Amino acid sequence: MKRFLFFILISFFFFSHLSFAGQLNPEKKLKEWGPFISRQQGNVYAESEYEYGWVSIGPRKTNWKWLSNTVLYPVRGQLPYIQINYHQRDRVDDYTLDFGSYLNLKNSTLQIENGFGMNIDYIYKYHLTLNYEHPLYKHLRGNQGLRYLHYTAGDTYLMSPGFIYYFGNHDITASYNIVETEARRVAHSGTVRLRYSLVSDRLHVSCGAGLGQRLYDIYPLNPSKQSGFLLFAGLDMRVFQNLRGNVGYAYGEENPNFIKRSINAGFSFKF
Repeated sequence: MKRFLFFILISFFFFSHLSFAGQLNPEKKLKEWGPFISRQQGNVYAESEYEYGWVSIGPRKTNWKWLSNTVLYPVRGQLPYIQINYHQRDRVDDYTLDFGSYLNLKNSTLQIENGFGMNIDYIYKYHLTLNYEHPLYKHLRGNQGLRYLHYTAGDTYLMSPGFIYYFGNHDITASYNIVETEARRVAHSGTVRLRYSLVSDRLHVSCGAGLGQRLYDIYPLNPSKQSGFLLFAGLDMRVFQNLRGNVGYAYGEENPNFIKRSINAGFSFKF
């Protein structure tokens, strides 16, 4: 029954007639961090993340900001959540509201998320995201990500097959990203991240990189003219039993003439 449900969800993703467009945002994928504390039923978790970026688009310099607040509540081994996001680019504000859940399917995990844009200027009107992680061999697990975004300008379809290799309390994540934007050619990119545990699993150090096309999708060009790269480094630490925090720095470039430098910080708290 669970496999049948998964098949239905994947089919819906591919054949939905909702409109959709945008970028994969591989930088955000590199910055994602998982919980230190065990999410037991009956506890409420609050997570907050803030990013400030210095952006150059040709000769013009501006700032980008992003603030995300999430509330999670475990129910019977599952992890539903609600997330409110604030986006600011060049002093223009957009907001998004996302709903999702992590579902345990025996040895596998399925994440389902959908969301809506509010006060839209440049952000998506609607998105649907599916991530499926499953065992492959011993400490190696596969990960299949699918995403659909609907923008005013058109639709975008995203697929990101990859793997996660666990060794001790450490892990290496890699993914290959395929992005098809309406009325434009398919773009390809790849990302890799190492997460290393220190100090009895209280401190994690991360570093990652991305290389390929349409990493930021600033200009509506064919992917051959949108090559770029990005680098990321960060750490997260359990400060107290119920509190953890993280900080990071990222640098990225995309042709033609786009540069972004950003810092991010966040925390997770168990009530």
